[in-house]
Amino acid sequence: MHYHHEIIEPDRELPVFYILHNERKDSSVLAHWHKSLEISYTMSGKISEFTITGAFYETNADDILVIDSMEGSGNER
Repeated sequence: MHYHHEIIEPDRELPVFYILHNERKDSSVLAHWHKSLEISYTMSGKISEFTITGAFYETNADDILVIDSMEGSGNER
């Protein structure tokens, strides 16, 4: 899997950057890495085949994955 560098620029008012993904079946996150810590929280449903540096994980509602800086992650199909 090829990882691209994602540059994160947080808002000055809120020192975090967040993205809400919907539950569409075709939704995916391209394989990427960045210099900041990433926290993936599954609000509902599940995420199948979430990859962190080559290891596969499946999350369900209320599961949290913590991805260290410089580690590749995504659920590209």
